[in-house]
Amino acid sequence: MLVQLYASLADPRAKQSEVRSFFEAVFKLVMAEGTVVIWRADEEIPVGFGIIQAMPVWRFLLVVKPQS
Repeated sequence: MLVQLYASLADPRAKQSEVRSFFEAVFKLVMAEGTVVIWRADEEIPVGFGIIQAMPVWRFLLVVKPQS
């Protein structure tokens, strides 16, 4: 699982740049899934291969499963 943390994606230009970078990393690493963690926001971001699920930090910390 690839996880990227952002303070905010409110600025449309910054969001476009960050989502593009995240998409490239998922593609290059041949990852099946990726999660974007944002300080407070909860949204779905459409990209070429589907949808990136963005979730607030508190939700991520509740649902992430530690890997051994």
